[in-house]
Amino acid sequence: MCKSLSHLHLLIAFAISCLETELLFFQPGPCDLTRDHMQCGNASPEQCCRGGSPWCGSLSCIGCVPGNDLYSYSRASCSRGALHTCREPTSGASCCIGLGGGNTCAGDYFQGSAQERSLPMSTQVEGLALEVGSEVMAIGEAAGCEKLVEPNKLVFTDDEGVRYAIHMPAGTFRIANEHYIAKNYDELKKFPAWGECSNREILRP
Repeated sequence: MCKSLSHLHLLIAFAISCLETELLFFQPGPCDLTRDHMQCGNASPEQCCRGGSPWCGSLSCIGCVPGNDLYSYSRASCSRGALHTCREPTSGASCCIGLGGGNTCAGDYFQGSAQERSLPMSTQVEGLALEVGSEVMAIGEAAGCEKLVEPNKLVFTDDEGVRYAIHMPAGTFRIANEHYIAKNYDELKKFPAWGECSNREILRP
């Protein structure tokens, strides 16, 4: 009995340790998890995750809690004003905001209590994506060095309709993306599967 209980405690502890916040980059269209997407797993507040074409359509967040603010940028940096922003609602659909549809994009999220990133009172609308120009929200201009990271997970479906989730170690985002664009799924399948929590570090590119 004690042995089983200890094993249960270990499973619970492991499950808790696997809880993480993930920033998801989609091609133009809805933030639908059944679609192919790139993501920054184990993302922490104030980390800027930068993506690239064709993943500059929409941005969403798994693990963001009500009150967290999600920001999107139509460039490979989060150091200036956001393109769109959304405060995670207390109920209903999670935030899904545009990334501009260009060749470069980025996203980050902050705790709702972070004064330097909190939405102005006039734009605090739960669950709605708000267009905020750089002249209104020049965020992060005095924030110093950015904590830049690149996606470390790719979820895709091959030509036979089989779904895969792979881990892209630091520095491999670009080559994996090239394989994806070329539909070179055999090369993508050589990447490690998205597995244990210990293999999910999000590292600087």
